[in-house]
Amino acid sequence: MMKVEVEVSGAQEERLRNLAEEQGISVAEAIRLCVNRTFSGPPGDRKALYDRAARVIGAFKDVEGATDLSIEHDRYLGES
Repeated sequence: MMKVEVEVSGAQEERLRNLAEEQGISVAEAIRLCVNRTFSGPPGDRKALYDRAARVIGAFKDVEGATDLSIEHDRYLGES
């Protein structure tokens, strides 16, 4: 087993402590759980991920007919 020293923000520390308390485990075990969740699936294939994302570009039409979302995204977000 490898020992690692990691600095976390105050908010991260609080979330880790809360997780540990909720699960009835140590903070170290909570960190191991988080690491395991990150690596639980197969290694990411970035090309496959980008290819999958590219297939949905333009696949959905805006119900209100907007065609300038890529340009006016901040305005639309502000309106929502």
